[in-house]
Amino acid sequence: MKQVRINFKELNVEIGVDQFELQDWREAIGNALHRASESVPMSELARKIYYSEGPIDISEEDFKTMLALLGTVLKRYLVAAVAKAGEESETNKDKEE
Repeated sequence: MKQVRINFKELNVEIGVDQFELQDWREAIGNALHRASESVPMSELARKIYYSEGPIDISEEDFKTMLALLGTVLKRYLVAAVAKAGEESETNKDKEE
């Protein structure tokens, strides 16, 4: 099963046109996912994000579900930052193999 690894404590967020900054979004994304979750696994993932201290692994299936849910409650630029972090983690895993 494929997984993505994301560090929500150091999420690379576009704060302006072509201006990026590492920001801590654990609390906001964890709470947003918890409010939007429709299942126990998503609620558990929300808690995992909220309390994380570094990168966490998320199954590809849960990652897709999470993005869909976050897309309904967060600004587009934040969802894009999470999606990009997931894509980059998959690229880095391919290079390691």
